[in-house]
Amino acid sequence: MKPFFKCIMMIVFASAGISLYAKGNWGADRTKTYAFETGHTGNVTGIIADSNGKAFFSCGKDGSVIKWSENGSCEKYQISSYEITSMAKNPSGTDFVIAETDGNEMNSITVFDWGTLTKKFSKRFSEKITGIAYSQRGKYLFVSSQGVSSYYILDAKTGVVLKQIGDISSPISLAKTGASEKSAVFYLPAGKLVYYNLVNFGRFKRIDTEASLSQPTLLNMNKYLAAEKNGFIYIIDAMTGKSVNRTAAKLPIILGCEESDTVLYYIEKDGKSATYLKSINVEDSFKTETIGQIELKSDSEVIRCAAKVSGAFVLGSSEGNVFKVNAKNLSDGAEKISKNGYSKVVDLCSKEDGSVYFIAGKNVYKGSYNSKDIELVASNVNQTNISAYKNNFILWTNNSAQTIQYLNTETNKVSTLFAPKAKIKNLNVCGDKLVYVQGTSSVYSHDVDSGAKKLLYTGTSVESAVLSGDTLYVAKALVGLTDSSFVRVNTKTKETVPLLKRGFSSCTLCLDPSSASNHIFGIVLHDENNAKSSDVFDYDPVAKTTKILFSTCGNDFKVFVASKGSEVFTNLGKNFISSYNNENGDVLVYRRGTSVPSKIELLANGKIAVVNEDGSISWYEKANRSPVSQWYLVTSNAEEGSLAQWKVF
Repeated sequence: MKPFFKCIMMIVFASAGISLYAKGNWGADRTKTYAFETGHTGNVTGIIADSNGKAFFSCGKDGSVIKWSENGSCEKYQISSYEITSMAKNPSGTDFVIAETDGNEMNSITVFDWGTLTKKFSKRFSEKITGIAYSQRGKYLFVSSQGVSSYYILDAKTGVVLKQIGDISSPISLAKTGASEKSAVFYLPAGKLVYYNLVNFGRFKRIDTEASLSQPTLLNMNKYLAAEKNGFIYIIDAMTGKSVNRTAAKLPIILGCEESDTVLYYIEKDGKSATYLKSINVEDSFKTETIGQIELKSDSEVIRCAAKVSGAFVLGSSEGNVFKVNAKNLSDGAEKISKNGYSKVVDLCSKEDGSVYFIAGKNVYKGSYNSKDIELVASNVNQTNISAYKNNFILWTNNSAQTIQYLNTETNKVSTLFAPKAKIKNLNVCGDKLVYVQGTSSVYSHDVDSGAKKLLYTGTSVESAVLSGDTLYVAKALVGLTDSSFVRVNTKTKETVPLLKRGFSSCTLCLDPSSASNHIFGIVLHDENNAKSSDVFDYDPVAKTTKILFSTCGNDFKVFVASKGSEVFTNLGKNFISSYNNENGDVLVYRRGTSVPSKIELLANGKIAVVNEDGSISWYEKANRSPVSQWYLVTSNAEEGSLAQWKVF
């Protein structure tokens, strides 16, 4: 049997002898107000009402959760770098649980306190999570995943597994308890309704019923189970398992019910564009009523999820938008309450004078922390990455064969350096040269002044490379038992020396040329005995020694490492930024903003700028471990870049 979860995330500071669990104040500062009116990026995957019945929450493919107030304003907080597939709120308090996945091996739940934006615990599962739910008073947390014996009852406060149910061999798609929390009813897509004793954790009744039902919900004091299957909505007697009604419905979205509800609402798409709100009254001979047509004013936008909130209906779309519909005034159409008013900053770099150059949309802008003024430097460059070269910049696009460009900051002119013959990744500026991986196997250098190109190394699954003098350092995948994922290459003799004995792959190398020690920092990934982990390592080229600075459970290729002087920074663990001082061994932890950090820029004036996954910028000062401000870019025209300004929190 596979273990159901692999580890609680842990950061280990090896040299300092400190173990820091990713728990506690890793979130945004609750003393600040982060008010948004923006929706999600990509699909909205879930909507649930708040316990007060007026506010509601949405989650999405972008890994964020948004709380929407009654007046339409909202608080947005990115919980994960991965898709959130579902969420549930503890009925007693402000705790939330989300299920997240990368669509492959990374499947986990995270419980956090919305009131303080603090993480309480996380658990990783070996299979995709199929359902999460709290008991009626919030004592238990139910988690179901694919596979055999894959249903778990957790202590909702601590995450301790109270019971792994071994006598239920199918995933569970519905769990509901009564107010006493002494018993629960489960629906299994295998065609079973199971009544379970939560006092002694034993099954006391199992009923055969319709199999392969989806979107199950209980209503009318748990008398009926409603669900969808093959173009029909079934109403099942929850005590006998017998179907008492079946209503035709094309690709319906069923709105979850409260215990006392006697009317089931659902949304049905009829044809290519027509969408209708309908209902079934279980106390009026299962009468079906078409309440009216819902219009989104966009044929390409599709409703993905919906919920009933305070007498209205809230819809989440494929475009990340959130709509509200009043059943009494459907002729008014769906009111769009989300606004996409921000332009996403995708990368940022700085000059010695403290000014920053950043990419948003297709354009390059210039700004600074002190003035907050924004200057459009270059338009329609259509790049995603910017790297400092002396007092100018290199513009490029990761995982693309797009032309590499040079931005002269005195003239604001953009010129072409060269066109790669294949996709490049992890371009690094090393002195007068650009060092980049072309394709998956070749490392090249490009001399900016002369234009000379040189092949430095050929290997397998190369991820990153940096050049120090005549020595090339390469991060790559492991090939064979005697190979290494991090190697040193003499570019004159081609002698290759393995530097790491452990790890199946390395990535994200960095080298700070301003540091006299020329230490190399990077990420190494492990997968040993079915336990995945990631390390930030520090290689000393003089002593020829490697030490591990930070470690965490799980593999993540998207972690950054940056160094300046004696300090190295990383977002390993994703929900905070950690730094290690090589001179005195000091370890500092910086709280993140409302989004997950994706890149860090260490400015000459001591300021720290962090680009977040949602396109915002968080600013830090070394004396303050929380963001001193968070900036969102607002443009009147995201493509043309006119009238750009910051919205500052």
